[in-house]
Amino acid sequence: MKKRKEDINNIIKSKCEDKYQAIIVLDLIHELFPYAGEAAYYGHDQCHRIDKRICSSNRFDKYFLLDVPEGEISQFEIDSALKIINDKELFIRLLREYNEHGILMQFLDRMKDYINEISPENAKNIIDGFFDVGDELSIMDNGRINRSIKSKIGFLILDIIERIEDPVIRSGILVNCIENAKGIYILLYVVFYLNKDINKKIISQDELQIIKDLAVKRIREYASKKDFIKRAHINSILFRWRDFGNANEPKNFASNLIEDDKWVIKLLVEFLTESYTGPGVHYSLEHHNLEELSEFVDLSIIYSKLIKIKQKNPKMIEEGLEKIAAEDFIKLYESVESNANVLE
Repeated sequence: MKKRKEDINNIIKSKCEDKYQAIIVLDLIHELFPYAGEAAYYGHDQCHRIDKRICSSNRFDKYFLLDVPEGEISQFEIDSALKIINDKELFIRLLREYNEHGILMQFLDRMKDYINEISPENAKNIIDGFFDVGDELSIMDNGRINRSIKSKIGFLILDIIERIEDPVIRSGILVNCIENAKGIYILLYVVFYLNKDINKKIISQDELQIIKDLAVKRIREYASKKDFIKRAHINSILFRWRDFGNANEPKNFASNLIEDDKWVIKLLVEFLTESYTGPGVHYSLEHHNLEELSEFVDLSIIYSKLIKIKQKNPKMIEEGLEKIAAEDFIKLYESVESNANVLE
């Protein structure tokens, strides 16, 4: 830091005619960039971004352009969102629009800067909007969930809830939003972290139990719908059902599901692990995936059904994630069984 500060001073002195001019320029530099050559502390950049200062790393480039860089969100778009958060339907429409234009992630990042300006009434509209449309926004083209968007929405909701000072209003908003939510995944994500971080005292133990019971009720409603197979991400449903309710319920539900061969394949695909080693995303079933799956279904039944599918209806597992899931499961299951026989 000391060397950087000396370098800045030397550059200014070399470009100025005398020391008085250098002092004026140096004062101007420090006015524009308060931490030039010095260590900046956590939170400073966010404050500068909110104040629209050039020293913000998020705003620096924009000061030298006549337009917003591609893939970035403008202050006008942020201000537009803040003006309509009192209308849930308009807010949902704006979220879809930003998602379509590829700036939803940037919007979610910038929303954090304005959480303190959100009233409890508008907080309810925002949470309602995210619970209603968050599932749609976080589902990728291949049908899997974009974890980055899901987590950004989830933690933004948690931050908004935490900043509501009145505990009665806070829990009332949560209960109402969960009862009326049209989606399920963002809702379960938020309840999961409320359950995990109970020591933060965002809500009381009694309130948490009420919310978990409501979440289980919503899971049951969601699982009973006829088009469940078309839109369900069954692994997250099963895990949260287990966490919030009676562990036997999701187990019985999953056991009934795998009577249908389509669900055998879909269940395995849902439990694939994503990895980002090398270019692109890679999918595989690992031993820990089988351990998790075994909490809900009998793996020997899955194996028997896969062998029959290979013999009688191989097109179901000939390509894509279905092929990866089926091949990896068979290989892992046979390996585990072989080792067990050796130990005996």
